[in-house]
Amino acid sequence: MTEENIIRESKDEAWRLFREKKYDEARLMLEKSIMQGSRDPETFKLLIDIFRKKDDYPNLIRTIGIAASVSSKKKGFRELKKVCILERMLKDIKKCET
Repeated sequence: MTEENIIRESKDEAWRLFREKKYDEARLMLEKSIMQGSRDPETFKLLIDIFRKKDDYPNLIRTIGIAASVSSKKKGFRELKKVCILERMLKDIKKCET
């Protein structure tokens, strides 16, 4: 089995875990794939979705930054990072207003 197939199977398994709301297991699987060299934008997108679900802002921004530097969708991830930062700022402003 090629490395590409292993990474794809890991991503498929992570999707299954994500749908079952087993976010920590899916996260570990995806992070392992990235450490093994996956540059697949879908792998990063799923990991980003997990961090959004868990409201884990530091890891969300870190992951988007890595994706913006290594994936084939650099520009899209850079824009996503800006949007996430703005969302967080608006959320913080709303907290201050209440």
